[in-house]
Amino acid sequence: MALNQFSGQTYDCTGSQAIQVPVDVGGGAVVNKPYCPLTTGSQIIASFGLHPGLRWPDVAVMFGLFATFVALMLVGLRFLRPIKR
Repeated sequence: MALNQFSGQTYDCTGSQAIQVPVDVGGGAVVNKPYCPLTTGSQIIASFGLHPGLRWPDVAVMFGLFATFVALMLVGLRFLRPIKR
């Protein structure tokens, strides 16, 4: 889901969202300039260690887990009976 949400997006840091970085402007003067470390969706995806090329294998694993749990549920419903009182 993260690959779909962040791909092709751009982000801007405004005001207090930006990191203040001291920059030497010469003559011993230092000025704090705003810096936004992540400005594109690709940078955010890379920061989480996700790889866009693994999208479809991940989808296949999710469907495999879903099918496994549905099969376990059906087996449980078939062979487990409620307590008769």
